[in-house]
Amino acid sequence: MKTRTIPIHQLHVELDRDLFLRTLIRELSGTLEDVVGLEEASGFVSAVGQRIGDQINLSYRSALGVELLSKQQVADVLVDLK
Repeated sequence: MKTRTIPIHQLHVELDRDLFLRTLIRELSGTLEDVVGLEEASGFVSAVGQRIGDQINLSYRSALGVELLSKQQVADVLVDLK
């Protein structure tokens, strides 16, 4: 096998932030499932999702200076997150 010498910065290696994070989450959840089982892993993933949702909610409420988001603000937040 012939080895090509190409500078690293010229290589096309697909590893952007979004792909990295999706891969990280997939591998973490798969490993968790292997270690503790499907039911327990689902509970952990659900708990993490809830905590992230709570943080996002707090961030938007703080930025808007409100105690609770209105229905319209929730809709706007969902569009913003997309």
